[in-house]
Amino acid sequence: MPKKQPKAETTRAPSTLKDDNRDPLEEFKKLSPGTQRILGMVLSGKIEAPWSEVEKFMERKQQRDRALAAKSPVKRRSFPQLVEPGVPTTTYAEYLPAEPYFLLVRRALGDLVDGEHFFDTVTEDTVYEVLYDLGGWPRIIRGRAALMAAFKGYVKGIALRAADHLLIHATEGGQVVVIEYEVHGTMLKTGAAYDNRFCSIIRIEQRKIAHWRDYMDSLAAWNAMTAKGPQEVRR
Repeated sequence: MPKKQPKAETTRAPSTLKDDNRDPLEEFKKLSPGTQRILGMVLSGKIEAPWSEVEKFMERKQQRDRALAAKSPVKRRSFPQLVEPGVPTTTYAEYLPAEPYFLLVRRALGDLVDGEHFFDTVTEDTVYEVLYDLGGWPRIIRGRAALMAAFKGYVKGIALRAADHLLIHATEGGQVVVIEYEVHGTMLKTGAAYDNRFCSIIRIEQRKIAHWRDYMDSLAAWNAMTAKGPQEVRR
């Protein structure tokens, strides 16, 4: 009779947290946001793998995160992200289609500002300025309430799936931060792809965003807005 092969170790939470006095939530907070998401998917059963392999993967990812943080001119922190990606907090649930953008900005600014969500990091009288005139977006938005209203319109037209290629340039002791990045998503009306590049100049006062100035690839936005379907986005 052939010997039965031993069953692979199933994915499970590490037992070490149960065997000592460490607080699992506090240990979770120490992980980078990306590692938090991976661990959440493992524990929810969305990723099935031997736990030993999961641990090796997370260790490699944390090493890469530390190496990137060491090169960054901006001090970063891992703030708790206790919800699974794609599941927004109740307060800002209606802004879910723009979540990748909000997360990128929040992580880019790190300890330079207070507040967990993007809308928590802006002053009540913040000025959000865009150096382009396209798609009905206001050239200048004054105030946090008006900014939130503008983004309500944004998420009705565009759903982002990713924001990446982030570059951070901090000047004036961290009071001015310039970030370069890309966003990727879909035009909801036509299903056309939306891929754009941005440069944002952010002025911080008393640990809040007081002024935001935006530049973008207007041609990429125009092509996405005028395409009739997924196959008609022009470069």
